[in-house]
Amino acid sequence: MPDPALGDYNILGIRNDICFDRFGRYGPYGLGYSAQEGGTGEGLDTERSGSEVVWSKTGKIDYTNVDWGDAQERCVARNQHRFVNETDEVRDPTLGPAKGIQKLERTAVLVRTYVGFRWTQHVILNFRAMIAELALKSGGEYTLHFLLHVKN
Repeated sequence: MPDPALGDYNILGIRNDICFDRFGRYGPYGLGYSAQEGGTGEGLDTERSGSEVVWSKTGKIDYTNVDWGDAQERCVARNQHRFVNETDEVRDPTLGPAKGIQKLERTAVLVRTYVGFRWTQHVILNFRAMIAELALKSGGEYTLHFLLHVKN
């Protein structure tokens, strides 16, 4: 597999020996089923051979009323014990590695957008995947924030 043009598989612990087709990659986030079913409505007019396999275990997820900010907050709250917080003592690094359970730092991922940005269904699929795979799958180690640039 070629190296990615942007980013790095190793940073996020993603395997680099797997390829996805469009339904395998974005089907879980609403590609290939209608907006009435909670999907995006994209991919309905294309060749769809084998796409039903994607939903064979989970079914088609209705994303109509998903509050992604709330999902991230609940995920962090449920996993708070895994992360360093402001009341934890800062350890002197010259003492060597600490013994016992190591708490993790959290990372904010900032996505800058602007008023008038065109929110296509493909963009929505990408952001659903990014939130689910970075923030939720990591158990809150990452949180996505959208910065909205308001032009005067």
